Amino acid sequence: MSDEQNKNPSQNTSGPKRLTAEEIKRLEIEEMLAQTDSQSASKESDESLDKLREKLDLLEYRRHNPHPNKFIGFLKPYKVTFPKEYYRQMHRLLGLPTTDEAMRTHPNVVAQNTNDIIYRRFHRYNGSTLKDLQSQNPRCADGYRLHKHFQFLSDEAETMLDGFLTDAIEAMKLYGDWHTFYAAYCTKYHLPYQLQIPY
Repeated sequence: MSDEQNKNPSQNTSGPKRLTAEEIKRLEIEEMLAQTDSQSASKESDESLDKLREKLDLLEYRRHNPHPNKFIGFLKPYKVTFPKEYYRQMHRLLGLPTTDEAMRTHPNVVAQNTNDIIYRRFHRYNGSTLKDLQSQNPRCADGYRLHKHFQFLSDEAETMLDGFLTDAIEAMKLYGDWHTFYAAYCTKYHLPYQLQIPY
């Protein structure tokens, strides 16, 4: 090594190139695949290898082929997104109890109304968003969904969702019952609605 290289070792480019975490993981998987291929150990390892390859292919496909609806993204970890005030106002308008204890669980009508006044607002930008969310997040055998719809929203859609929630809360504060609010809100935001006809 010359005196100049000793003085400034950071300029020495002959060292190994640093790999990203993704490149390291990919290399580890490829090495594991190569070892399993060469050994052809057992049927079980072949099945797990097939599953691993399938997952890799799916991840690769999704990375290069995002969902056609730009508002739909990959599943994100849960974080509180809908403020308590949103539920407090909706419960108030529907005549439901508004205590914290009473709002720990919501009746089905709250979820349906949330689809109507929040998720249907995406219809103006992409008409299939609610249907796509329901497809990404299907109901289980017990009738419940494993995740919240907002966990599948893209970053752009999350920003829009925040605005929709603010609009809904501010509008709900102005009314004393659900039907009056619902008619005014749907009219303002061009949402389809049909009020129940009294018998």
